[in-house]
Amino acid sequence: MEELVVRFMVGGIVVSVFALIGSCLKPRIFAGLFGAAPSVALATIGLSVTAQGENDAGFAGTARARKAAGTDAEGAVMGSLGLIVFAVLVWRLLPASSPALVLVVTTAAWMGVSVAIGKIQSSVRAGKADEI
Repeated sequence: MEELVVRFMVGGIVVSVFALIGSCLKPRIFAGLFGAAPSVALATIGLSVTAQGENDAGFAGTARARKAAGTDAEGAVMGSLGLIVFAVLVWRLLPASSPALVLVVTTAAWMGVSVAIGKIQSSVRAGKADEI
């Protein structure tokens, strides 16, 4: 429970700092970019590295922390690619469709793309690229 509280607090602080940076940029479209994904990814990766490094000091702890950070970064890439699909679909569908329907469809597409990329990446890593 304590780790969750720390994650929420660190995440909130990092998001707030990035939102302040984004609010200073022109055009305003950059505020959203700096207010969400990069700050959350940095907070998550930083907390993973800290947690892994504390569990096992020395070289083994450092290697484990780097692996945890790499895994978190891979997940961020998969989610980001899904987010691109989400954004393009919202941009194209929202003017002519119900906002609730667009939200459901585009969120499902985001999840589907992210999970599919994760499965492909896992298959390639395991040497099973022909099973894709």
